Formats: sequence, C-alpha cells, structure tokens
Amino acid sequence: MIGTVMSRTSLKTVTMSCATALVLISGSPAHALFGGGGNCASPITVKNAHNGTRDVVRNEHETTRNAIIDAIEEQTVELTDKMEETTQRIIEAMALAAGENTAGLQRQTEAERRIADAQELNETDRMRQEVRATAESGAFDPNPFSCSLLDIFESNRGSGSPVNGGGVTQPAINRITGDDEDVRAGGARVARSVVDARDEFAGYRGSVNATTDWSLMLDDPTIDLSDPDMQGVLGWIVTNSVDAMPERAMTEEELATPEGMSRAAEAQQRLARQRAAVETINMSLNMRAPSLTDSQGTFAGMADDSAYNRPVPERLSELQQLDIRTVYHYAPGPNRMNGTNGQQNGLVHMNEKGWLQEIHTIMSINARINYVRLELENRNAITNALILAALSDG
Repeated sequence: MIGTVMSRTSLKTVTMSCATALVLISGSPAHALFGGGGNCASPITVKNAHNGTRDVVRNEHETTRNAIIDAIEEQTVELTDKMEETTQRIIEAMALAAGENTAGLQRQTEAERRIADAQELNETDRMRQEVRATAESGAFDPNPFSCSLLDIFESNRGSGSPVNGGGVTQPAINRITGDDEDVRAGGARVARSVVDARDEFAGYRGSVNATTDWSLMLDDPTIDLSDPDMQGVLGWIVTNSVDAMPERAMTEEELATPEGMSRAAEAQQRLARQRAAVETINMSLNMRAPSLTDSQGTFAGMADDSAYNRPVPERLSELQQLDIRTVYHYAPGPNRMNGTNGQQNGLVHMNEKGWLQEIHTIMSINARINYVRLELENRNAITNALILAALSDG
C-alpha cells in the first residue's frame, strides 16, 4: 500500500516539474501551456487554468495524505498484531523454557540425591567392612578376665551388712556406759560375768581363751557376724580390751556430793576415749562383714587361678574381695597366664585393650584400698590424739 501511494506522488511531482520547465523555456506561461503563436491568452483564461491546476494539486495532496494516513494506520494495526503475536510466542517460549528448566533441575536434584545416597551407602558398607575386619583380627576382643570385674557390694545393700560391727560391739558400749545389768549390780557380779564368759567360750574355734583372742577376728578376712557365738566372743573381746571392770552408774544421792560429781566427770572423760576405741574396732569389723554372695563362683575361680591360700566362703566381705583380687593380679596362676583348655584367653594372649582393662582394674582396686586406708587413718588419728591426752593427764 505504501509503495502504491509513493508511485502516485512521484508521478504528480514529475508532471509539475515538467510544466514549470516549459514556462521557463518559453518565457511565458501562456506559451508554455498553449503553444507558440503570436496571440497570447487572456488573463481570465490564465487565471482559470491556474485555479484548475490548484484544485487538482489540492485534491491530489489530500488524496496522498489520506492514503499515507490509512497506510500508517493499517501498518500500525498489523505491527500491533505482529507484536502481540510475537509477545505471546515469547511468553510461551519462556514458559516452555522455564518448564524444561524446572524439569531439568528436578532431574539434576534427583541425580545428585541418588549420588549422595550411593556415596553414603558405600561409606557405610566400607565402615562395616573395616569394623568387621578389625573385629576378626581380635582388636575388639575384651579382656578375657573382664567378666570377673564385679561390683564389690551388692546393689541392694551398698557397703553395709545385715549385722555390722556396731551390733557386735554394743554389749561393750552397754557395759562401759553402765547400762549392763551386771555392771548396775556392781561388786563381785561384774568380775563374775567376765570369768563366766571366759569359761563359756573356752575352746571356741580351738582357742583356749577365746574372749581375749583377737586372732579370731584378724585371721579371717570374712567373719559371719550373724553367728550368735561369734557375736558373743567378739563382744567379750572388745569388752575385755576396752574396760572389763567398768564402774557402775552414779546414783542420784552420789551425784549430790562433790565426790560423786568428780567421779561422774572422770567417767565422762574415760567414756569418750573408750568410745573412740570402739569406733575404730567397728571399722575393722565392718570391713569383714559379708557384703556379696558369690553365687556364680567368680571369686572362687579367681582364687583357684592365683596363689590365694585362704578359704573362700559363699558370702564375701569387702576385705576378702580386695584380698582375692589383689592376689589374682599380683600372683596369677598357670591358667590365668597361659589360658584354659587350650584357649587363647591367658595374659600372654591379651591385646592392648585387654591390658588397658587390666591396668584400669588394678588402679580401681588401689583406689578403693587407698580410701579404706584413709578411713582407718582418720580413726587412728583420733585414737592417737586421745592416747596422747591420756598420757598427759599424769
């Protein structure tokens, strides 16, 4: 459309240019328009011709302008349609590309996840194989004697015992405090009770004078304090050692006199020192009170696999448990050294971790022994202080 309009415009322009050229060549408009001759056109004729030409030019100009406007509007509409179509295609292409990118991203993410899962599975399998290989090599084998690492005390009883040292020494406390019936009676009855006890327990466990024989307590690391005869013998051993002939308690009449008050004060001083001695004995008795039932024969087996040479009862005290385990590590027997029944479970077969467990066990035993020693030294310090005070009395 634009090309057609331009052709028409060019034709008109050429026509006008030719008319102008004729006027210039001829020297007059009339000659140029109507040919040569001696007669010239009239002014009216020229005017009319000019007006006609002007109308033609105006009409052609309007036609050309309208054609150009129409062409521009048509081109604008077509361009708008094309732009809308192109924009829609661009939007569709972008949406398609975005969808493809999303799908590609999802596929990439899934691939990366599968790769990560595969790496984790491979790492887990590798670790499993390494652990298995190490276990088969014996690196994780425990100390073959670790089953013997038992708690020294039964969990439901702690470090206590059904009958402790306090129950054994209570008769001695009753005598020195004046609460014993024979002591309250006084006189020869107090002495008679001591002699009668000597005769009653004579020959107990082969001892001629059992009520003064401390070996009945010190020779055995475990003592059955629930045995009435053992309680009676140990009670009299403590009584004869602390004060076999205590004074009877003061009466109200005696306390009313200066002499009675003086005797009561001296009795309090003496009683404090005697109670300190009894508490130290209680500590030793508590260490020998049964605290663990060796139902599995663990400690008996440890005694057999070592140089232990004392009887092992079914119920063991803390002292005897420490005794057995100390000898078990200090003087092991052939089975403990070289293994039992041809098995490689002896000390010579233990790996590094087994030896670390062995060292840890020995350190634990020593730690407990050191604490028990601290308890005894604490009591001994008090006893020694009281002995010094008694010596200072003059």
